Amino acid sequence: MKSLRSLLAAALLMLGFVAPVALVTTTGCKATPQQVAYKSADAVVSSVDIAMQGWADYVVAERRRIAALPASEQLGPKSDLLRREGRVAKAYGEYQEAYESAHAAVKLAIATKQPLPSAVNAAASIVLDVIKSNR
Repeated sequence: MKSLRSLLAAALLMLGFVAPVALVTTTGCKATPQQVAYKSADAVVSSVDIAMQGWADYVVAERRRIAALPASEQLGPKSDLLRREGRVAKAYGEYQEAYESAHAAVKLAIATKQPLPSAVNAAASIVLDVIKSNR
């Protein structure tokens, strides 16, 4: 299970870096900069959403595992899980703030035919890294 989550996290991280290039390649010369920007943004959002769903599944499974421990052994694992949940929640909040603040920049990038703002990809990478490091 843990290796499956690690593989999923690695795949999502790669998607965040490869998707924009793949979209340009697969859409060919007919793709407008606006289409590429929208598809790139969608790939980033989708990657983070999938990673967060995987993280939620992990938390549920971990809570079940901890609940199965003798009561005297639950405190440490519960505290550790809560700390990890806090780090992921903080990173996700920062990602959401970066994405929201970059939303206007995305519109501007599309209007001026510029690439997706790096703050969006950077924030998504941070969320994926935090999820990966907290399992």
